[in-house]
Amino acid sequence: MSMPWPMFSEAIERLMRSSLVPGGTILVLGGGGDYRQIYPELDRRAEAASLTMLNGFDDALQAGHRDEERDVLCAITRAIWNRLEGLAGDVSPTREALRKMDAADIFDESLAFSLPRFRLRAYRRGPLTPSAR
Repeated sequence: MSMPWPMFSEAIERLMRSSLVPGGTILVLGGGGDYRQIYPELDRRAEAASLTMLNGFDDALQAGHRDEERDVLCAITRAIWNRLEGLAGDVSPTREALRKMDAADIFDESLAFSLPRFRLRAYRRGPLTPSAR
């Protein structure tokens, strides 16, 4: 697997396959740059787990215009990191890869959080209602 976070990929796959209740939705936030290679793999794994990808999230989103928005994204991102780290075990190789990508702010609370542009993927378990499309 070519992802920079192989241990997390297993945890995400477990969430997609067994932890998501019918009607539940998984939201995946990610950055630009090297992260772009991750989205097709996430889509493939979601499809294999019989999840439906929600439309409308093709364009990069801008974040950080307001301090309170950046703070909310920071809290969500770090909470997700902590949850996945708990599921994955030793993530030191992933931490090192993120440091090399200048993305250590995802987990390192001593660094200022910066997520100027990001992408969102949304996957849902079960059929879509007309209002959810």
